[in-house]
Amino acid sequence: MSEYEDPSTWRLQTNGGIPFRYVERDGSFGMEEAVVSETVLIPADRLEDLALEMFPAPLIFGTSLIYPGTGLINGTNLRAQSLSWKAHFDGKPVDPFASDPTAPAGTYQPNVLVTIEYSTDVQRSQSESDPNDPFTFLEISANAAGEFIHSTAPKAGWAENDVTSSSDVTKNKLQTTPISIIVPETDWNVTWPRVPRAYLTDTLIAKLRSSLGKVNTLSMPIFFGATKETILFVGYSIRQQFTWRTATQPPFKLDLKFLEKRVEDQAHIRGHNHIWKADVGKWQHLRVDGANQTIYRTTDLNIIFSPNAWFPTV
Repeated sequence: MSEYEDPSTWRLQTNGGIPFRYVERDGSFGMEEAVVSETVLIPADRLEDLALEMFPAPLIFGTSLIYPGTGLINGTNLRAQSLSWKAHFDGKPVDPFASDPTAPAGTYQPNVLVTIEYSTDVQRSQSESDPNDPFTFLEISANAAGEFIHSTAPKAGWAENDVTSSSDVTKNKLQTTPISIIVPETDWNVTWPRVPRAYLTDTLIAKLRSSLGKVNTLSMPIFFGATKETILFVGYSIRQQFTWRTATQPPFKLDLKFLEKRVEDQAHIRGHNHIWKADVGKWQHLRVDGANQTIYRTTDLNIIFSPNAWFPTV
């Protein structure tokens, strides 16, 4: 084996201790973005180790979940996006998965040629996720609209300067006037791309079940500080995802749906437990039992994303 092919003579190692030798590097810079393609030679039996180092699995610490960052070119913000591999020399295969353990010596090349693509893509170039900040591991989208309420209001009336005769003034004061009110609503969709099976079954599913159909008692930083009682947890869907990893069970993709109702009323914010009361012309808290029970039960929805609320709440 030549020095070029002998890992014991290579100077460089990955952070995980895998020896490698540079074969080729190239890239490009844009106004803000940058990409790098890096081709290296590594021992064939370390291929899966390198893949796990570039794309580590989520880690569970008690009731917290951490997503380690993907592989990073030291001193830069360039993080691994993909990894591909092939035999170094044409005409002689490699066996990085030891699929043919009884093959005669020399049947396979001892090293494999690996190409890693790095970029500054915002979504994936973040540092290790913070379990106290779900923005680092969730995908969030929103669709704002509104619902119309057709009602009456006891104080509603036509503007006096629009009335031209004395008889019209009398009619204006006595008439019950219909009004339309738009109730601003926002559909929030939150996707949790990779939830480890153990974390879902041991920790998260209980939080989802206990929170479903309830509104928030505290402000929610994940929805940019949404006020208490304005966020309703509508539902969720779970789908198993299969992966190349052999050390972990298939994770789940979790989609969460929330509905925000936010009515600004005389310097107050009215939410899901406030109903328009036509006979008094006001938004009021409705108590189903006339005393304590609101339409929607309440809870701290922040617990879905973290063991504790992450920011000061109001």
